[in-house]
Amino acid sequence: MDIKEINNEILNDTDITTLENNTLDEDTIESTCLHKLVICFTGFDAEELSEYEYKIVLMGGRYSPHLTNEVTHLISRHTTSDKYKVAVQLNIPIIREDWIKECYNRRFEKGFNGKRIAPKYLLPPFVDVQICVTGISGGIK
Repeated sequence: MDIKEINNEILNDTDITTLENNTLDEDTIESTCLHKLVICFTGFDAEELSEYEYKIVLMGGRYSPHLTNEVTHLISRHTTSDKYKVAVQLNIPIIREDWIKECYNRRFEKGFNGKRIAPKYLLPPFVDVQICVTGISGGIK
């Protein structure tokens, strides 16, 4: 599947779970540390996604099951998914899941903002990738 097809397939779908009119609902929101952030995932099973969606909403963020142009952060475990490739092209930060866990653990801290700590959780570019080099003589490797 080429990237253009991926872009059309992923970016045209705007099904996003939102808070009505982006207002804070005291019965649903515990924190605003993810306020104005739209978070998408790749590489997670349905049960994990359900738990993360719940936590994101509790922290004032929005969950998107699809990578759209509204997504501000992609949470990924690996670098081989279609969503990962498109996020790289769109300069969407690709973050490890530990970020959501830290945000959730710190959600009640006064002044805590999840976006500020996101850069320290960037997913390294070659996670779970094996690189094989051939055709190079022993002295050059």
